Amino acid sequence: MKTPGYINRNGQQLLRATDERGTDHNARIWILKCRNCLNIYGSNSTDAFERKCPKCQSGKPGLPVPIERDGQDWTHEEHLIAFQLYSRIPFGTIHMRNPLLIELAALLGRKIGSASRKLANFSRLDPVHQARGVLGQEPKDTTEWLTRFDGQRLILPKKFAPSSEFLEKHAAKCRAKAC
Repeated sequence: MKTPGYINRNGQQLLRATDERGTDHNARIWILKCRNCLNIYGSNSTDAFERKCPKCQSGKPGLPVPIERDGQDWTHEEHLIAFQLYSRIPFGTIHMRNPLLIELAALLGRKIGSASRKLANFSRLDPVHQARGVLGQEPKDTTEWLTRFDGQRLILPKKFAPSSEFLEKHAAKCRAKAC
């Protein structure tokens, strides 16, 4: 089995493998990202090695990206990954068409809107945006995120050390690209 980060000969990168059944016999759905146009789509595990992008390389249509975690509470590690992206992108780019946000949702198995709302809710706790009057939905875990402030951005407290195994498994690509 290929691991996340694998790139096939057509420039399609494996973001993650899922347990969802594909359309081929004994296939699972793998989430691929085109390194040319940043399109993210599902593919059968059996043909990912030769897959072409359906958007820019005239490949066959992709499978829907599974959203296994839709409706479930966000885990501590998912919050850390989302916060990492929030800290690296400008506030005005937190929207459902942002390729980095689409990739975050695909990595976490969530809807794009859910990931977008999570990042927007971080702004509610960010002193820079509080001064501007930006309001967001009251997160369930507000007390965990009201922490120290370095003069520019909200920063994580030391007690929130991310699980390196989870971050490596699900967000190595995101960190490497400095999303």
